[in-house]
Amino acid sequence: MKVSIEGTNWLFDGNVLYPGSPAEGLLTNVRMVNSVFEDDRETVPEIPGRFESDANTDRFISRIPDYAAHGIEAFTISLQGGAPNYEGAVNSAFNVDGTLRGGYLARVARVIEAADTNGCAIVLSCFYQRQHSHVRALGDRASIRNAVEYVCSQGYEHVAIKIADEFAHGGYENRPEGKWLRSPEGQVELIGVAKEAGPDLLVTTSGMGSGTTFDPVAEAGDFTISWLEQDGDLCTVRRINTRRSNSTARTTIRTFTERSGG
Repeated sequence: MKVSIEGTNWLFDGNVLYPGSPAEGLLTNVRMVNSVFEDDRETVPEIPGRFESDANTDRFISRIPDYAAHGIEAFTISLQGGAPNYEGAVNSAFNVDGTLRGGYLARVARVIEAADTNGCAIVLSCFYQRQHSHVRALGDRASIRNAVEYVCSQGYEHVAIKIADEFAHGGYENRPEGKWLRSPEGQVELIGVAKEAGPDLLVTTSGMGSGTTFDPVAEAGDFTISWLEQDGDLCTVRRINTRRSNSTARTTIRTFTERSGG
């Protein structure tokens, strides 16, 4: 399956999503960034007992058909996870040199392929702000290039790339080139790296919860993500305004974030 954008509409295999409904052209997405989570420190005092990363991924995959049956069309997963409700986790798909780690990548691939089987897209986020101050908390060009080349090598046409989650977040300051990574200029350059490595993929990045974005970032990406957060009883609903870079019209992704998802 191939995901694409035409004008203000999201399409799967050339077909507009939710035709004839109030959601026509929208992409309904659930943020499941911790579905491939691990904390590979030798001891993890914050987690009582033993956390099984593969079992965690299996549980999510088993529920994908239910999500799809209820109209969900996409999931966001992450190569550096999300907030696990504690600080200090070492959760990164990258090696020190920016190459990808096989065990982590195996879980990512299982989710990507299960989504495709169920007719759903994936937004693959690369960098997360709470991953810092350890040697695999990278934010460089090689990491993005390797991630995109992997997606292309596997023929995953239903995957869109997101460079960073909340790229201006202060957590990125603790990384090599952190100041550059947090800047619009850095994000524009990394979007360019991703587009060069995967010219047929949709690429974006995301800003902070103010709902604003920077024009150069919006123009560089294929769509823009501006977080607007509202706390509910069971989940955080984030409404993401999405604009094709060569169009002034706007479409919408609506993302439902489970609190455990970060």
